[in-house]
Amino acid sequence: MRTECAVLCDAANVRDGLLHILGAGVTQVAVPELPAQLPITLALRVVEESREIRPGHTVLIELFSYTSQVVASMSLQFLIDPEAPITGEGALAAPIPLHSFTVERAGRYTVKVSLDTTVLAELPLKVEKMAV
Repeated sequence: MRTECAVLCDAANVRDGLLHILGAGVTQVAVPELPAQLPITLALRVVEESREIRPGHTVLIELFSYTSQVVASMSLQFLIDPEAPITGEGALAAPIPLHSFTVERAGRYTVKVSLDTTVLAELPLKVEKMAV
């Protein structure tokens, strides 16, 4: 398995199996007030060899505070049609909005992304309140 992309961005979508990313590499966001929902998306693309492909996978995304406390998390199930022929590699490409993650205060956070039991990425994120 290889992670081709795990990046915070402004927006992303998938069309014809291609992951399209806008504003990749977000490391900080400014929000008008706190608490706030994160206005960002995780763009994820993972490729597996045919021997690694299973009927389903779980993607776990966790938001950690600077003190390593879990602030928010979500779990997504990706299922593969068991009748589909497996030839070569298989790719999971997904834009995952993080708008459901709410932060109570400004500060430094880490977005941890795992596929099943494998950590794919730990992405730093700084949240600031906009100056008035």
